[in-house]
Amino acid sequence: MKKSLLLLGVAVLIIILVCFTTYVNQAMIKSSDKNSYKPSKKRMVPKKKIKNSYLEQTNTDIFERKFSNRLEVPLILQTDKRWKDEFYGLLTENPQQNSLAINGCAIVSLAMIASFIEKKEVSPIDVLEWSGSNYFIENQGTSWDIFSDFSVHNNYICENLGFNIELVKKHLSEGHPVVTSVKPGIFTKVGHIMVLSGYDEKNNSFWVNDPNDAEEKENSQKSFSQLEIELEVINYWTIYK
Repeated sequence: MKKSLLLLGVAVLIIILVCFTTYVNQAMIKSSDKNSYKPSKKRMVPKKKIKNSYLEQTNTDIFERKFSNRLEVPLILQTDKRWKDEFYGLLTENPQQNSLAINGCAIVSLAMIASFIEKKEVSPIDVLEWSGSNYFIENQGTSWDIFSDFSVHNNYICENLGFNIELVKKHLSEGHPVVTSVKPGIFTKVGHIMVLSGYDEKNNSFWVNDPNDAEEKENSQKSFSQLEIELEVINYWTIYK
């Protein structure tokens, strides 16, 4: 009897010891897991800012009215890949010299004017579909007749302002953009057509939408004094509706 009780006691002790050992082991495992867990730290890679092109930035600045007393005439460039290779000029052995990129300043200027008047995008291709190369003159460029004819075609009003810069100021102040023909000088090495898109009376300066502009020039991002404009200009026209 005593032997049986002794064996029973030993068995109970063994069971208790096994249970205790198991409990301790599980507790240690849980503690180890808890201490070893470290949330992963993802490296935050800053998003690279995509820089706007010169054209995009200039148009953003125009439509956000960052320029004093400037009309919302969109800048359109002759060198835009969407139309720079469109034929405009004379049939020669060198078609690259007869394209909007080379000869299209008047066409592109009219596209800017029409886009402003219509409050929607009018592309140089739209203007070119109407004009073709009918107004292009060899060794001269685009005939000035295109301004009045384009205006008649679209029911716009076109006024030839000659060289009268006071009339230019008046029309710009009334919200009428002005097309200008300039001689070789600060804007171009050859004759050129551009749009005057604003007059800042406080500084007596003008804003220019140059269809042959580029980031290295920034003609459409800076104002020009009255003297600078008058030294370059041959003639002005205003087109409005």
